Order: sequence, then C-alpha cells, then structure tokens
Amino acid sequence: MNADLFADIAVWCCTAIIIGLLLLWLIIRTHTHAFAILGAFVGVLGVCATVASIAIAHSDAALNASPQASTPPGDAAPATGASSASSTTETTGTKPSPLKFTGPTPNERVGKNPLVTLNGDVPEGRRLWIFVRSGQELFVQGPAEETLQGWSFDGVTLGGDTKADIGLPYTIMAVLADNQADAKLLDLADKTAGDKPVHLPQGATTGPKVIVLREE
Repeated sequence: MNADLFADIAVWCCTAIIIGLLLLWLIIRTHTHAFAILGAFVGVLGVCATVASIAIAHSDAALNASPQASTPPGDAAPATGASSASSTTETTGTKPSPLKFTGPTPNERVGKNPLVTLNGDVPEGRRLWIFVRSGQELFVQGPAEETLQGWSFDGVTLGGDTKADIGLPYTIMAVLADNQADAKLLDLADKTAGDKPVHLPQGATTGPKVIVLREE
C-alpha cells in the first residue's frame, strides 16, 4: 500500500475514535441517549476502519515478500555488442589457414638467392623452417620470420657459383619442426651453413613446396 494513503487512513481512524470518546463524555455529562447511540456508532466505525487498515497493511507486506517471477531460460534477452561477438568467437573458434607460398611462384625464374614468402598459420608448438631440395638432397636454410603479411625468409641459396647450377630446377620446401627437431635444425644450420645436405630430424614434417628455375 502507498505510505501516504496508509497515513491518511490512520489519521482518519484516530479522529473517529477521538470524536467517539468526546460523544461518550457528553453522554455521561448530559445523560442524553441520542448522543450515546451516535457516539457508539462513530466508535464502531473507527474500530472497523482501524482493523481494515491493519489488514490491508499486512496484505501489502505479504505481496512485497513474495518472490519475483523469474524469466524463463528461453526468454532471456540475447547478448549484444562485444560480449556477443566474444561468445561467438569462443564457441566457433577460427579454422587455421593452411600454409602456402606466395613467392616465388611455380616455375618462376629466379636468381641464386631469392626472397621466399608464405602466408598461413603455423600450428602451436611448431616452428617454420625453409629447405631447398636439389635432386634427392636436402639443404637446410633457416627458420622463417613472421611478418605482417605472413612469413618470409630472405635469401635461400639455390646451388653454387658454377654455370652447371644455372637453369636447374630447385624445390623450395616448408618444414614444420617441434621443439626437439627445432633444436636439432638450429645445430645443423650452424654447422652446414646451407651448403651440405642433411636429413630431416625426427619431429620435423614437410609442408608446401614450390619448384623454381635458377636463371643466373
């Protein structure tokens, strides 16, 4: 119940009781039966009004104490903005993009030390290495560096300085190495400087490759 309304009822009830008491006092003083009847009537009204106001107050208190209706799970408001986008990202995830060479292109004629570029994702716990294959021999070049555009390795070595190496096909390969294989390849790259053939260590797997022709 509204607090102001409750206060008004209380004041009215008190006033009725006071009037009833005054009428009773007059009855006692004047011995008039009409005043007695009227006073009794007003007194009863005051008592009834008081009882009614107390009952209404208890009823309102019970309503306020009752639990609020909960929103069914299916009617929950949809998430919006950044929280919605975040939830979608966490739920669906992002599919890794496979590695692929962006330069050189297949059968491209290149110099002895071309720039190698790739794009795509390297799996967690792996490192991207660049190899060159000439015939059946593998030559470790070094780990690729991550760039804004993807991955790059500046200056693979395609053959030597002899004329016999010019015009030959070379295969540039991507190799993914785990931690153990990465440590082994670092040691091999330091010892061979890319001039001596090596074998892929355990924990290293070949990825995409591109065949190019050396022109000078």
